[in-house]
Amino acid sequence: MCVSLLTSEKVTISNIPDIADVNKLIGLLEAMGVIVEKVASGTFSFQAKEINFDYFTSEDFRQRAGSLRGSVMIMG
Repeated sequence: MCVSLLTSEKVTISNIPDIADVNKLIGLLEAMGVIVEKVASGTFSFQAKEINFDYFTSEDFRQRAGSLRGSVMIMG
């Protein structure tokens, strides 16, 4: 899902598990400005048209990213 940050094009990903870590990452991406749409069960589209880069310095980002095991993938 973090790969969607590398393009402004819509990225659709299937077979996404409904687990806490994944749901937290989806929420974090939305908070960053990624447009997230649930297409079907386990399928989401992500579009990072306008990322709020100031959000990376916020306390909310630190707390959310700190609660994810895969948060290092966002920094890529």
